[in-house]
Amino acid sequence: MFIIGHDASDRSFNITGQSIKSYPKTLSWNKRKYCCSWEEVYCDERTGKVIELNRTCSKLQGKFHSNSSVFQFSNLKRFDLSNNNFFGSYTSPTFGSIPKPLWNLTNIETLALGYNHLEGPISNFFILCKLRSIYLENNNFDGIFNKSWTQLEDLEFSSNSIIGSIPSNVSGMQNLQSLILSSNHLNGTIPSWILSLTSLTNLDLCDNYFKLKDSRVQV
Repeated sequence: MFIIGHDASDRSFNITGQSIKSYPKTLSWNKRKYCCSWEEVYCDERTGKVIELNRTCSKLQGKFHSNSSVFQFSNLKRFDLSNNNFFGSYTSPTFGSIPKPLWNLTNIETLALGYNHLEGPISNFFILCKLRSIYLENNNFDGIFNKSWTQLEDLEFSSNSIIGSIPSNVSGMQNLQSLILSSNHLNGTIPSWILSLTSLTNLDLCDNYFKLKDSRVQV
């Protein structure tokens, strides 16, 4: 179970769960200290609010708990839980493995949940309209992308369960610099509108089932 409690002023956390306490990255997570001094916890210098949590490779495991107060950090901009061992949530199965309270973090700009065992529709992330970078590689997400993600710069969905053609609404993401959709179940032709993504410098569509239609597009 992954539970991090905090008070209204973001000045402290309550830590529960042996997998959190025992890992070296969290040794500085002492509730007697101001949480902004903890390793991989970053706060806004002006407001003192938590704006970034980095818990990648922290050996966290189990399920997300829907009342975990980590989801109350309304000022959070960067949230990294990649390379752990999450596999579900204590929430309605409608939302797959992702707890509904995550959608309260509407100021998120960078979200990294790669290399876990999470699943569910990509549409669950649509409410996070300020996203600039989303990394969900090596999970089991499916569905289409959000056409309102016009600010998106990095989209990493390799090794998931995306089926069919490349969603056409990606063509509206004119700020995309990196598009990685390798190792899914995409098929059909590689659309020529890929060429209209003039900011794109990194494209990976390998290990899918494409037929090459436009000779100008190469994978």
